[in-house]
Amino acid sequence: MLPLPQLTLIALLVLLLMFVVHKLSPILQDLVHQRLVHKQMVLHMQTVEAKLRLVQELRRLYRDADQLDMTPQVQASLAQLLKEINITRSQDHE
Repeated sequence: MLPLPQLTLIALLVLLLMFVVHKLSPILQDLVHQRLVHKQMVLHMQTVEAKLRLVQELRRLYRDADQLDMTPQVQASLAQLLKEINITRSQDHE
């Protein structure tokens, strides 16, 4: 068995460690939360950018439909898709 001064020192170190963990816990939780929020924002921005690229490509396809030899059925499907996202041929000025 350890002598009393060593046991006291170990007990004080354990109490100090518990105090430090208690004080750092909210700070670490906040840091983790901030990191998650940042990742969510980055993912949202990437999603928005991908949607914008998709819309730009759909506009280009619709604008160039005549030169691309699309069948009338494909042109109609593309027009319907663009109509659903509120894009008409008059809005193809980028």
